[in-house]
Amino acid sequence: MTRDIPGRQDLCHFGNLGYNVLASDGQTSLDFGFFKNIPISERFKVQFRSEFFNSLNTPYFGAPSGLSYSSTNTLVPDGSRVGEIRSTRTPMRIIQFGLKLFF
Repeated sequence: MTRDIPGRQDLCHFGNLGYNVLASDGQTSLDFGFFKNIPISERFKVQFRSEFFNSLNTPYFGAPSGLSYSSTNTLVPDGSRVGEIRSTRTPMRIIQFGLKLFF
């Protein structure tokens, strides 16, 4: 990351680090579904469905914030929120239920 600020060239880089070095860890997710067919008569049946996304509820945190910019021309190296992780890359556990009628 390079910004050209004429008066403060010392703030325009992360030292001698390479490009994109503040990447976060990899991720895996366990998703599964449960389906149960229930016959009502010869012609009708109901299917109960349950789907679980990120079923182990594992949080995958976003990348930490970098240098702070107070405007397009001003770089703040010691901003109050630099280095914080304030989000997750994936949503937490999602569970869906549904009923389906076959006729």
